[in-house]
Amino acid sequence: MDFTRAITYVFREEKWWKKLLITGLISVIPIVGLIYLIGWISEVVLRVKWGDYSVLPEKPSWSFLKEGIKLFLTSLIYIIPYLIVSLFIRFISWGWSLIFSGVIEKFGVGFFGFLNDAVALVYFFIFLYIIPAVLYLYLDHKNVRDTLNFKRVYQMIKNDSKTFLSLLISIILAIIIASIGVSLFYIGVIFTIPFAAAFYAHLLGQVSRGY
Repeated sequence: MDFTRAITYVFREEKWWKKLLITGLISVIPIVGLIYLIGWISEVVLRVKWGDYSVLPEKPSWSFLKEGIKLFLTSLIYIIPYLIVSLFIRFISWGWSLIFSGVIEKFGVGFFGFLNDAVALVYFFIFLYIIPAVLYLYLDHKNVRDTLNFKRVYQMIKNDSKTFLSLLISIILAIIIASIGVSLFYIGVIFTIPFAAAFYAHLLGQVSRGY
């Protein structure tokens, strides 16, 4: 993966600031913005994969929102295992509070709360680790059913674990870049969010050429 190119290509795009501004303004819309951004990223991935001259989309498109909805629903399916585990932990915590009282009750409830937070953190990183494989399966035919081929997702990651680990590090870096805009009176996120998304999408596109 060429990290340098993923960072610098944005500034070589024609009217790059306009493309980022439009995407950034849409991305800050609650929920809808996130869904649109997911679809926008998938478009950038495909453009990088096929070597299009203009990587960043010049105009907004309803197709980005449409693709984003499909991928967003897919991501919800992959969150189900965590929800089941979290519900189980909460159920145990509820049972503990019924059986015990006082210091023992507080200790148990606090422990199970910590355990739930720890599971959430671990699963968050697992989710970020596997989501590129899910995206690649979807982009092949743009069919949500393909993303539910869990065996195929596992095989892709197993056969190229170092690359997917690099993508995990990349998305963590992208999240950090996106969050920098918050320190600029929140206005900065209009540029840092789409820039971070473009950076990560380019790396995804580079890797996608092998699938």
